[in-house]
Amino acid sequence: MGVDSRIQDVVQLLNCHKSKDPLLLGIWGMGGIRKTTIAKAVYNEIRRDFDAKSFLLNVREVWEQDNGEVSLQQ
Repeated sequence: MGVDSRIQDVVQLLNCHKSKDPLLLGIWGMGGIRKTTIAKAVYNEIRRDFDAKSFLLNVREVWEQDNGEVSLQQ
């Protein structure tokens, strides 16, 4: 099963969710399994109407910095 099929599976799940409620998608696993690649591709592919959307990269590293929580919220 390649990365493209995994991306399409996630996109399909998100696109069929009709609620206007916020969605949170978590991707976890050991380093080097292309989690960030999949997350960014899904972010670019989703076809829902959003008031806003954002992609936060390196959340853990930013959070641990001085003022990191505020930086992520902004």
